[in-house]
Amino acid sequence: MLHVINFFSIISIIGSGYLFTRILFAKQTQPVSLLFRIAISFSLGLLANLTINLISQSLKIGILFSSILGAIGILLLMFDALQTKPFAKPSLSALVKNGALVGLLVLAYFRVTFQALGTSDMLLIWASQAKMIYEFGGLTTTINWAELGAWHTDYPKLFQVTSAQLMYLVGYWNPYTAKMAMFTLIFGGLLWLFAFYRPAISFAFLVLLVVFFIPGEILWSGPMDGIFALWATVATLCAIHYSKSRDLYLLYGAIVAISVCTNLKNEGFLLGLCIMLALSIALSISKTRQQVFTSIIQHKFQVLEVGLFSALPIGLWSIYKNALALSNDLKLGEVDLINRFLQRWNDPAAVNLINTYLFLLSGPFIHLLAGCISLFLLTFFLRRYISLSAIICFVIAILYMIGILVIYYTTPNDLLWHLNTSADRVMFTALCLFGLTIFELLQEFENPSLS
Repeated sequence: MLHVINFFSIISIIGSGYLFTRILFAKQTQPVSLLFRIAISFSLGLLANLTINLISQSLKIGILFSSILGAIGILLLMFDALQTKPFAKPSLSALVKNGALVGLLVLAYFRVTFQALGTSDMLLIWASQAKMIYEFGGLTTTINWAELGAWHTDYPKLFQVTSAQLMYLVGYWNPYTAKMAMFTLIFGGLLWLFAFYRPAISFAFLVLLVVFFIPGEILWSGPMDGIFALWATVATLCAIHYSKSRDLYLLYGAIVAISVCTNLKNEGFLLGLCIMLALSIALSISKTRQQVFTSIIQHKFQVLEVGLFSALPIGLWSIYKNALALSNDLKLGEVDLINRFLQRWNDPAAVNLINTYLFLLSGPFIHLLAGCISLFLLTFFLRRYISLSAIICFVIAILYMIGILVIYYTTPNDLLWHLNTSADRVMFTALCLFGLTIFELLQEFENPSLS
C-alpha cells in the first residue's frame, strides 16, 4: 500500500507543478522537451506542496490541496501532450535515453525502499523530524523542537514534510516511510539529469559520477548530502546551459532547482550565491550582454513569478524559524566569526587538518581537479574553443569550495569532530561540480560545434 500511495503522490506532485509550468511556458517560443517540462513541473510541485504546508501548518490540508491541484494538472498535461504533434516512432537515441532513465529509476527504487535506514544522521535528524511533523499533524509552531530533543532544528523541511505526508496517508511511521520520500527526491533529480541527455560518453561519465561513484551508498542509505549533490548538479547544469544558449526556460530551471536545494539543506544558500555570482559576472562581460538583459527585461514578469514562487517557501521557513528562535549550530551571524577564522588560519595544525580532510580524504578531489586542469590545458594547446559553460562551472565549483573552507575555518564546534562527522559528505557537491566541468569540456572533443 505504501508503494502505491508513493506512486500517486509523485504523480500528484508533477500535476500540481504543471499548473504553474503551463502558465510559465504559455508564451515560450523555443521548443522545450516534454521531459524538461515534467522535471520543472515536479520541482514546482515540491515547492508548492511545501508552501501550502507552511501556510496551513496541517498535513491534511496540504494533502487535500495538493491532490486537487495535482489531478487538474495531470489532466491538463495529458491534454497538452495529445494536442502536440502525432506520436511518431521513437529514434534509437530516444529509446536508449528512456531505457536508461527507467532502468536507473527502477534501480533507485529498489536500492532506497528495500534497505533500512543506514546511518544515525538520517535517524536523528531527517527521519525523526519527519516523525514529529507526522505526530503533530503538520509543521506547526506548537512543535517544541528543543524539548523533543531534535537535532539541527533549523534545517529546511522539504524532505521532512514530504515524508510526513506519506506517513499521514498510510497511517503509521516506520523507517521505510521515511525512505520513500528519499526515492521521491532522487526521482526528480534523475528526471532533471536526463533532460540534458546526449548520446555520448561524456553524459555516461556524468551519470556514473553523480549517481554512483561520488555519493556511493549514501545516496540510497540516508543522509541528504548525496541527494543535495544530485540537485546541485542539476541547478548548475541549468545555469551554465543558460549562459550558452540564453534560453530563458533554462534560467527558470536554475532558479527552481536552487530553491529545491535551499529547501533541502542550508548549503543551498551557498550554492545559490555561487551560481548567481559566477553567472552574473560571466554575462556582464559577455559580448551579448545587451541582448541577455533585454531578453530578461522583456520577460521580467515571468522571471519575477518564478523567483517569487521559488523564494516563498524559503521566506516562510525563515519566519517560522524566527518565531521559534531556531538557530544554526554554526553561528554564522555572530560577531566573533572573524576571530574564529583568524585563530584557525594562524594555527598550522588546524590548517593541516582541514586540508587533509577536505582535499586528501574526501573522495577523488585531487583526481577531478587534475582532470579539469588537464582538459583546460589540452583544449588551450589544441587551440580549441573553451566553452563559457565549462569556465562558469569551474568557477562555481571553486567558489563553493571556498565557502566550505570558510565554514570549517569558522566552526564553533570542535574542529576534529566536525571534520570527522561531515567533511566527506559535504564535499560531494564540490566533487560533482568538478565532474560537471569535465563533462562540459569533454563535449568539445566529442562535438566541437556544440560550443
